[in-house]
Amino acid sequence: MNPGCIIVSDGWAAYNRIEEIGFRHEVVIHEDHFVDPSTGIHTNNVENYWQRCKRKIRFIYGTYRHLIPSYLDEFMWNERYGTTFNNRWNNTILHIKEN
Repeated sequence: MNPGCIIVSDGWAAYNRIEEIGFRHEVVIHEDHFVDPSTGIHTNNVENYWQRCKRKIRFIYGTYRHLIPSYLDEFMWNERYGTTFNNRWNNTILHIKEN
């Protein structure tokens, strides 16, 4: 992520210092609304993505903390390129060819 990017988050206190490290920070307070009526910002997409990811990891693997980075990699790959064997195979070969 590049400094100057906009980070949209909820009002969790851990995010209060994001601007100090060079990012623009927009906040949606869910107790007030899920989509800010004046700016239109929201966290719905990322929260939906994260919920699907967690559900998939728990369903397939359980929760082995040391393997979470590889589970996340696989989830993101499948989200981007599909989960059927042909999609996985074709995209793997394409990426090997490109690199």
